[in-house]
Amino acid sequence: MAEESEDARKSHSAAHRAARRWANYFNYFTLRAPSDLELLYFTLACLSITLILWLCYIIRWGNKVQPFSEQAIDKCARVSSLSALQLYYSYVLTSRPVVIAGGARGWPAMDRWQHDSYLRERVGDASVRVNVWNETRGFGFKSISWWTTFPEFLDVYSSKRHWRTIQSPSLSHSLTPGVLSHQSSWPPGELSFYLNLQNLTADPDQGFVYKYLSGDFQVPWFSTWLFLDQVNFWMGGPRDVTSQLHYDGGINLLAQISGTKRFLLLPPSAAPYLYLNFSSPTPNFSPIDIESPDVDRYPEYAKVSKPIECLVEPGDVLHVPAKWFHQVHSSGRNVAVNFWFLYPSRFRVLWMSLVSKLGYQVA
Repeated sequence: MAEESEDARKSHSAAHRAARRWANYFNYFTLRAPSDLELLYFTLACLSITLILWLCYIIRWGNKVQPFSEQAIDKCARVSSLSALQLYYSYVLTSRPVVIAGGARGWPAMDRWQHDSYLRERVGDASVRVNVWNETRGFGFKSISWWTTFPEFLDVYSSKRHWRTIQSPSLSHSLTPGVLSHQSSWPPGELSFYLNLQNLTADPDQGFVYKYLSGDFQVPWFSTWLFLDQVNFWMGGPRDVTSQLHYDGGINLLAQISGTKRFLLLPPSAAPYLYLNFSSPTPNFSPIDIESPDVDRYPEYAKVSKPIECLVEPGDVLHVPAKWFHQVHSSGRNVAVNFWFLYPSRFRVLWMSLVSKLGYQVA
């Protein structure tokens, strides 16, 4: 009994000391005002714990959404308005195409770019690359590149003229080596021209075109969360033309200014059946015309589901998910500008999500 009493005494003594210690801590922090340094440490500790918990939430939640999750998509979504939050979480992360109706309707380009005289005055004698062909299957199919001036392009692009009647030394030089000697691949006929100015923000030879026209358009406001990589300018017509089936590595937002485009889209899962040639200079292009596929020549294409069709009219903006294959049919005088974006970092997603959760508007 004596030993038990001694143990009990020691236990009570330890408990008493612990209680006094916690009481001293309580009195220390409550009976006097904490110093500025203590408040700073306490605030930093709280913020650190909050940040760690939020990071864990974002990482765990983000892993549930795969960038190229194949969903049962049988048609192109069309919405009248879209926030940056909705675009990123509902369409970019889930890899779904969507048309934002009227997304570019307020741009000055919607009026100014309807007139060649305005573009001629603004762009001047810029050196431009033009794709030239004489079939409705154009860019990427049987086209050549013609380097000329922007005014000369404007002089010929809208006229249905036989290539032998166009008095252009630069065009004749471009046609002679690759086309005129191969009449079977390029039979005599009317020419079509399509202007393709890419990477206007970085190319030193074409950057000034972006400089002169940038006041007429703007990066879509609902792309706030994305990192802009390139800006591309497209112009052609009046003949209808169809581009070759291909994919782009980045996120694509295309704004239609004049004319219409009809996109036929296939998801990345279709790649094994599209006969891509990874040893060619253009491994992202497929030889298959998905408007009228030749299944006898390309039998594997029969395993591909029906393409998704998206109609883009003047003032609309189309989101083409990264690595989605698209074949584009352009009708009428056709002017468009598109933006290629990179995926944002996880930290940027975290920050923008936090700002949105706190109730601030993310445009």
